[in-house]
Amino acid sequence: MHIVFTLNGRAVTVEADPAERLVDVLRERFGLRRTTAGCYAGECGACVVLLDGEPVN
Repeated sequence: MHIVFTLNGRAVTVEADPAERLVDVLRERFGLRRTTAGCYAGECGACVVLLDGEPVN
């Protein structure tokens, strides 16, 4: 899947499998090692990112 999005104010593009977790894409493809996943279920809030200005797990 071809994804284009804004990451920290700059346009980026990535090829990712639809089953890949966003946290893994951010960490592995963009080197954002401080991006974390605490519970790996989206319940604890450690993986919150802004999507269209709204926080999502």
